[in-house]
Amino acid sequence: MASGYSLDRAIRRARAGAVLSVPAGEFRWSVAPSGPITILGAGPGSTRLTVSARIMTSEKLTLQDLTIVADETAIEVAGGVLTLSGVVVESIGSALFVHGGGAASVRRATMRVRKRAADLPVIEVRDETSELSLSDSTLAGRYGVYVHAGAKARLSEARVRVLVGPCLRIHAASIELERCTVEGARESGLYARDGARVAIRACTFRRSAFAQLESCGAFVRMVGGSLEAGEDHGVYAHDGATVELESVRLSGNEIGVRVLESRASLRDIVVESGRGPAVAAGQGATVVVHGGELEAGEYAALEAFDGGHITAAGCVCRTDDDPTLAYDGGIVELAPAAPLPAPPDVQRCWEMIAEARAAAIRQKGDVDEAVAKRLVEALARTDIPTIVAFDRFVGERMAEAYRWDLWAVAYVMNGGCSDDGFDYFLGWLVGQGRERFSAALRYPELAAAGYGADDEPFSNEDMLAVGWAAYRKLTGATHVSDFYLVYTKPTRRRLTGEPFDEDTVYRDHPALARFE
Repeated sequence: MASGYSLDRAIRRARAGAVLSVPAGEFRWSVAPSGPITILGAGPGSTRLTVSARIMTSEKLTLQDLTIVADETAIEVAGGVLTLSGVVVESIGSALFVHGGGAASVRRATMRVRKRAADLPVIEVRDETSELSLSDSTLAGRYGVYVHAGAKARLSEARVRVLVGPCLRIHAASIELERCTVEGARESGLYARDGARVAIRACTFRRSAFAQLESCGAFVRMVGGSLEAGEDHGVYAHDGATVELESVRLSGNEIGVRVLESRASLRDIVVESGRGPAVAAGQGATVVVHGGELEAGEYAALEAFDGGHITAAGCVCRTDDDPTLAYDGGIVELAPAAPLPAPPDVQRCWEMIAEARAAAIRQKGDVDEAVAKRLVEALARTDIPTIVAFDRFVGERMAEAYRWDLWAVAYVMNGGCSDDGFDYFLGWLVGQGRERFSAALRYPELAAAGYGADDEPFSNEDMLAVGWAAYRKLTGATHVSDFYLVYTKPTRRRLTGEPFDEDTVYRDHPALARFE
């Protein structure tokens, strides 16, 4: 151990808000901070902290540029706030355990569970209001990330590789994944169950021993990305699950998508180089396929059995056998893609929003919620082409406003803003009407004109589903895929501009100081 410096003594003496600079060397660490502090190392290859018993904190703790070596779980966050940046954690137990409403933000970290026999995940997040944010990091161990009991997690540009179990296990909780790589699971790459909600964007799952994505009674939505070289299923949905895939490539899996007692909607997916059916539905499952290319070699591309029902519109099937196979009460229906309606009448759509908003203001209650409800009622008195055109209008406006500068304003106005939160903010902005929307496109801070912190949240998720709700009211349809897969086409959008810095975003918008 390095002589002349005691980290434990420095922590005991530290005042709230202190910054402790730890020199290069190896130091013992056994004392949890009694107040908020920051510990800065000389670099993960230079400063090494050895932990013999887990460090449990309920305070605000920041660790940067150092290595932690632990003989059991390294850090436990029990209601506190932990920030890791440029940190390497090598542990025998979990590298990080967050619970009791704690929060952890991890950037540029490497976490490894060293003992293969350890039956603990690299990171565990438990309990409602507990949160994990992990970006630009690598995890390796026997199990990957376990999120459960109502907790929330968000992983961005992370790499997860495991030796035995699932890389990601989500149990009655929620997780967002963006631009992540998940590989080498000896079970499923992602296993979600019991009402979990999973949102995946532009991620790669590869070389899982069972399913790349498995949903057991959970909701999983994946947009973009790929599921590659799995030993079994690309996607396996069962026991009341709902799965939505859009523009996903499934390559080299035994079976592309298998759905039992569940629902799936598949838009513009590509299934190739498989060794079984591209899409299979059984035990009363319902699958809607719209567009895409399905390759199945010597098998049927679409296989329905035991009461399973597949509806496919506008997709291309490549197989050496018949493209469809139905038996034991299974049904496969093929149809050309439904023609899309004419472009929306932009002027009329804005007028409908203005009329709904004027009526909503006259009544008591939540104006934004009332705007969406009145639009649903008005559209349900029209026809399907008008409803679809309005849905397309909303999508086009959101694509037009999908910009970093507006996201920054949404972040300030709402005191934080996730990916989904930004969509809901844009729904709110469209529901405000043409004048505010157009002003915000020119000068983003004008989105907040006339509002203050007491008026939040600035969010209207219902506005995004007005088209579907009106279609359901008009036709009696019971599942969202009946509308979005058959009648509509997603509006392509790309986030433009320069990303904002969460650490300086309030300072960068002094005109919005009233929202701090």
